[in-house]
Parts: sequence; structure tokens; C-alpha cells
Amino acid sequence: MELDRDSAIERVKKLLERGRLSHLDTSAEAAAAAAMAQRLIERFNIDKLLLTTQSQQAEAPEDVTVVEESVYEFAGPRVLSWALNLVSSLGGVNGCKVWYRTGRGGNGSLAGAGRPADLAAIRYMMSYLCNEVNRLADRAAREQRSFTGSASKSWTNSFKLGAVSTIGMRLEEAHRQAREEAKSPELAYKAAIECGDTERVLELDNAPKYELAVIHSALAKLDDRKRRADEWANKQYKFRSGVSRPGAKSYDAFGKGREAGKSVNLSSNKRLT
Repeated sequence: MELDRDSAIERVKKLLERGRLSHLDTSAEAAAAAAMAQRLIERFNIDKLLLTTQSQQAEAPEDVTVVEESVYEFAGPRVLSWALNLVSSLGGVNGCKVWYRTGRGGNGSLAGAGRPADLAAIRYMMSYLCNEVNRLADRAAREQRSFTGSASKSWTNSFKLGAVSTIGMRLEEAHRQAREEAKSPELAYKAAIECGDTERVLELDNAPKYELAVIHSALAKLDDRKRRADEWANKQYKFRSGVSRPGAKSYDAFGKGREAGKSVNLSSNKRLT
């Protein structure tokens, strides 16, 4: 992958846009698209740090600077519990600290502390995923009303929490897989072949080889970014704990929100690669 952040984000946008144009119909498909996009982000960060570590260069200033930015805006003071859960998952896999804050005029937002590049990735992923979750929930609510005659706001919110739970698990899976593939080129090559990712196969064929010590050093630097973000935010606001993840009130709706994602195999979802 070229070491240009704008190019990496553009690839993520194109991947997600292909997913949108393919008319994703379930939370599982939305989660699979998000996971693939997250793997692109992970690979970009890892590849960049591998080259930096191997050449023993210091990280650029933009790679170590921690800033605070808004990553999602609410049209009112009410916290959307499912959005809070979603941004918590995205913050965890992108090395950022995230939280809810009250804004001007009674509105609120989800804020994050971290590198500008990581916050930009979270902001774009939040925009895309929130649109997808709302679309899927609207359709599920229509189906629920056709069967039972009603679909309350609580039911819809519980469905969204279930969908976000599936997406969060897939994001964490993508985060873990990208790191495992960094440690094992053979595993990375096998994964690319299985999902028909010809672009990744070509990248791996032309990628430089790294010693395991270099790889572990790069991964440690990624972990250090999350630590720095946590320390910065805690110093600024004296947070006592992490993000509290609200639960669902309707287990039926929550289960329906999660069910679609249980049997999807990311490696065989060739339509999105």
C-alpha cells in the first residue's frame, strides 16, 4: 500500500461505496463491509510503521500529535446509545479515546482524542455506518409493523444496538486479523487468495520482508498511540472510566439486529473486495 494517507482513505471510501451500491440488505453485510474497510486502515498504519521502524526513522510530528476533534454530531441533546456503542468500537480499534460531550445550543456530539488521521478515519466510518444502521433499522421496523402492528422507538433502538454489536465484533476481528497477518506473510497471502483480493496479492508479492522484531516494534507503536490518547484525554477531563455501553430494552429486537451477522464469513464475501 502506498504510504499516503489520502490514498488510503480514498480506497476505504471506494470500498464502502461499492458496498452501498450493492444494496447491502443485512447488518451482517454492513458489518462485513466495515470490517474490510477497517482492515485497509489497519494495513496502512502497520505498513507505514514497518517501513519507519526498519529504517530507524523517527515518527513524523503528525504521527505523534494528539488532538481533540468531534467525530459525530447529534441534532439534539439526547445521546444515541447505539451511536455511543459504535464510536466506542471504532475508537478502540483506531487508537483513540472517545466520549460524549454537550455542545452549543443544547446539541451534543461524540468527541475523540488521537492522531488527526485516526480521527478522520473514525469520522468517515461513523458517517457511513450510522447511515447504514438507520437504513437497516427503518426497514426492520416496517417489517415488524407489518407482522405485529407496531414497532416502538425502544424496539428500533434495540435493533440498532444489536446491529452495532455485530459491527463492533467484526471491527475487532478485522483489527486482530490485520495484526496476525502482519506477523505472518503466509497467513496474509492465504487470506487474500481466499477472498479474491487480487490487489492485496500483488501488494504482498512486492512487499519487503521484515524481521519479527521489527513487526513487534511497529505493533507496539500502534498500541502506544492509544495509550497516549487515553492519557491526554484523562489529563484534560479527568475521566474515571471508559465509555459506558448502554444495553438494549427489547431482547427480541436486539436479537434480530444481531442474527443476520452470525453466519457471514468475511473471507468468502467476494462481492465487496
